Amino acid sequence: MAGKVALITESQTCIPQDLIDRFGIRILPFTLMMDDVELRDGVDISPAEFYRLLPSMNGTAVRTASISPGAYLAAFREAARDAESILTITISNKMSVSYQSAVLAAREFDGAPVKVLD
Repeated sequence: MAGKVALITESQTCIPQDLIDRFGIRILPFTLMMDDVELRDGVDISPAEFYRLLPSMNGTAVRTASISPGAYLAAFREAARDAESILTITISNKMSVSYQSAVLAAREFDGAPVKVLD
């Protein structure tokens, strides 16, 4: 465990699965909302599935919900079990409130040191 850093990021990063597995990267899913259906990006629907469905959506608006401070806090707690520090990389704070959510969670977290980058 000496010096181990946990990496937490978001589903929009589209990191290949082999890198996620090799480096133990934790991916937090954004929520996709289509009409009354909520799907977690990369969990309930893959990017390939989403793009396959897109032409048949007939103009249905797709919205996203950013990751909550509570989800980041839970991820920090889990990551701290086997890491001495945590690096979180979020989508730009100009495009999403995820950065602010991660910063809020980092302030509340009393475990391993957390650095949040956007």
